[in-house]
Amino acid sequence: VLAEVEASEAEILPYAEPSLTEADYTTAIQFKLDELAKAKGFDNIHTAASYADEPIVPAFQTDGIAFREMRSLVWAASYVIMADVKAGSRAMPTIDELLLELPF
Repeated sequence: VLAEVEASEAEILPYAEPSLTEADYTTAIQFKLDELAKAKGFDNIHTAASYADEPIVPAFQTDGIAFREMRSLVWAASYVIMADVKAGSRAMPTIDELLLELPF
């Protein structure tokens, strides 16, 4: 049986922002990569990068190479940052701070 608590006795706690997970950071990075590719007319970063090996249309190949390189550099940099956070050598950045650090 649950005891009833009178309103005057109830303690209201301040709102606590939930902690972000590594998946939240991964989702934000992937979203940013996809948005950049969409801005150039591709479906997402994966389809943009797939044109890197397409010699028939040089403009598509040039974009594909650039997106493939950017994708690799962004993920490599994010792994270094997260490893530094896990090692305790730096504080966890906010998502906005992380996105500003990455080589988009």
